[in-house]
Amino acid sequence: MSRSIELVDDLERHTVAAHRDCLAALIRCEQAGRIEGEAGERERRAAHDALNLHRNTLRDLLHGLGYLPKGLATRAQLGPGPWGANPTSP
Repeated sequence: MSRSIELVDDLERHTVAAHRDCLAALIRCEQAGRIEGEAGERERRAAHDALNLHRNTLRDLLHGLGYLPKGLATRAQLGPGPWGANPTSP
């Protein structure tokens, strides 16, 4: 395998991982919106900051790659997490 193909494959893997991180951050943001009070406000700010960081990283990787790679995750594929078994349910 040539060096340039290896670099593209590596960039694709990083892009797919960054997309998963971005989806997880979006879900955390949505969940933080349901927390009330001062703790909720802190959680919302932290979740929003993390989401912005992941979005910027994903944008930069997609720009460098120049196309959408195959294998991008969906919300359902993230599986159970801090948001529960079904990430789309309230």
